[in-house]
Amino acid sequence: MTLILITIFFVLYFTYIGAFTCHLFDKQLYWVNLKFPIGLMVTFGTLQLVSFPLLYLHVSMTTIIICFISILILLFVCATGYFIKNCPKMSIYGLPKHIKKNLFLVGMVIGFVSLHLALTFITNSLNVASSDQSFYITLVKNNIGASQINTIYPVTGQVRDLHLYYNFQSYFLFLSFISQVFNLEALAVTAWFYPVLLLTFIATSIVNVCCYMNIKNKFTIASFFIITFMFNFWAIENVVKYNTYNGPLRAYIFVFIFILYYEGYKTKKFNHWLINIVWLAASAVQSTALFNGYILLASLVLYELFIAKRKVIFELFKSSIALHIYVFFFLRYSWHYKLSTLWAIAILAIFVISKVPKWKSWCEQIVYHKNMQRVIIIGYCSLIVLSLILFNYGFLTAPISSDYFIEYLNGYYFNNTYYSSIVSSLLNTSLKLFLILFNIYLVSKVTQLKEQLKFFVWLQIILVIVFYNPLVSPFISTFITGSVYFRMRDIIFSIPLIVTLLCYISSQLKSGKAILRILTVLTLGLGLINIYEYISYKPNHIEDFSQYSFYYRLPKDTVNVSEFLDQYIDKYYTSKNERPKVYSTNRQINYFSNKYEMVYTINQDRRFNSIDLRQNIIYGANEYVLEGLVTQLQEYKEYLIKYRLLLRVYKVDFVVLNNDVDEVIKNETLKDYNLIYSNPTFSVYELKG
Repeated sequence: MTLILITIFFVLYFTYIGAFTCHLFDKQLYWVNLKFPIGLMVTFGTLQLVSFPLLYLHVSMTTIIICFISILILLFVCATGYFIKNCPKMSIYGLPKHIKKNLFLVGMVIGFVSLHLALTFITNSLNVASSDQSFYITLVKNNIGASQINTIYPVTGQVRDLHLYYNFQSYFLFLSFISQVFNLEALAVTAWFYPVLLLTFIATSIVNVCCYMNIKNKFTIASFFIITFMFNFWAIENVVKYNTYNGPLRAYIFVFIFILYYEGYKTKKFNHWLINIVWLAASAVQSTALFNGYILLASLVLYELFIAKRKVIFELFKSSIALHIYVFFFLRYSWHYKLSTLWAIAILAIFVISKVPKWKSWCEQIVYHKNMQRVIIIGYCSLIVLSLILFNYGFLTAPISSDYFIEYLNGYYFNNTYYSSIVSSLLNTSLKLFLILFNIYLVSKVTQLKEQLKFFVWLQIILVIVFYNPLVSPFISTFITGSVYFRMRDIIFSIPLIVTLLCYISSQLKSGKAILRILTVLTLGLGLINIYEYISYKPNHIEDFSQYSFYYRLPKDTVNVSEFLDQYIDKYYTSKNERPKVYSTNRQINYFSNKYEMVYTINQDRRFNSIDLRQNIIYGANEYVLEGLVTQLQEYKEYLIKYRLLLRVYKVDFVVLNNDVDEVIKNETLKDYNLIYSNPTFSVYELKG
């Protein structure tokens, strides 16, 4: 009940802060009907700004709690004070009126969220330990009560500072804050509280984009909603099984960044405060926002220099100060003190230049010179040709080669192994082909579109030509994005672009409304097929409801063995300031504890099937050999001696085994370990002595 009340409270809180923000920035946010996403972004943007130095210094969780409570109260007081002074009717008591006015839209959002939560509830949705989910669940758990935040590495449980790619994500620190302040288990917060925020954000964002495109017909809004959602989540499990992961939230925040930049271009007045707070919200969710942000900014600069020519180059810089601050802490945290100092000086210098009219005019003359376009084209083409030579002749190895880029996209758009029937596969492929082909058609018509639609299409053209194709993927993935290059989809196939496609169909084509109806029926049909495929997939079934914990979305035996191990270590080891090592055949036990290290984790497990296990077992002595002997002993009985040897090598204090492992493994374990706990699924063994 506490979790439900807390969830409802924060949904209403974000809506209230969103209403305040929309009144404060009414000229930029006039199009926002449902205020929830704005409130969430403003709240987390503010938390992120304060969190940069706190995360850099690894302060205690107590300090974080004090700061976060102060910010939440301050935002609420500011909103309430503003409403009382400027529009008393829109105080906290005005929320019901706001909801009544947008009853259809609110009902659509509630229906969407309820459907996905129902699917999450009735299925074994955390049946497989996912690397990303495990990382963030344990990240939230590790910070609860921490004397220094982000100093226990997620999944492994090792005591070391968090990698700089993950350290500056205050969104997950907020989940730790919720868990500790309200005395809720971290897994429950990430399994239910976070999905509600995620699903509500997705639904309200799509609805708001429809409102931005001035779509008023309820059927059309519903059609756009169904199609847009399906074109972003081809498989339903992305927002059911993986709804504790932050990928979708990261992508949908960029929806508002796109629109705010267009509004800035339309009026030549960029609201720096508002855009920067949204950039901060994006960076609070994931570091991917950093490289995606700079790639989007680079695209906006190219759009400005080659197409718009509005002389707003310094406005683009000032509207992205938040990203530059992030880079400063990013470099500082990675021990590049001199580089971070130079970066800060450069940012300060550009800011000063933008404030001095003479210097600003001189810089603009250089940037907007007629030869600048030629310099950019020749320079970029030369760089790409040079990089292709270096990669193709083996001087450098790219994370994403040209061949792999093509192979990946082919698999992403035309992999139909998810479906059990050929008809479903064909429907899936047909809709994806329609999206791609009509996208190409719209690109060919870009000069004939309305300004609003033209902006989103031009940005996609620039992003694809300059940053997202087989020719540039080796260079970009090596020097900018690394192996997460494909997350650039967040800004390329964006929600505003998809709604742009649908707007063009419904308003510009002769049979547009008929096409829209057919498209709606087909995508709705594919959605229902996706639900059926997900529910009928056997691992998603809950075999015994009486032995399943819906609160944690895990079997009760998993919860019980996890809680036992946590309590046992807390009782007998924490007082000795020890962090024992645990080998477990279950990858989810550390969702409940931050008191030990995992010898074999989901990170190794995701690579287990790609290694040559036989060669490893015959000639090696590593964690893969340990896992292979436990799970596939019948094939490697002659190498059983390595099992006990590896337990000694890795100094394993506890062994957690599934009860269905080979009896030989259990007997070998008992030679060095005592059985201290058992339930119908798992047994726990502690090292003797």
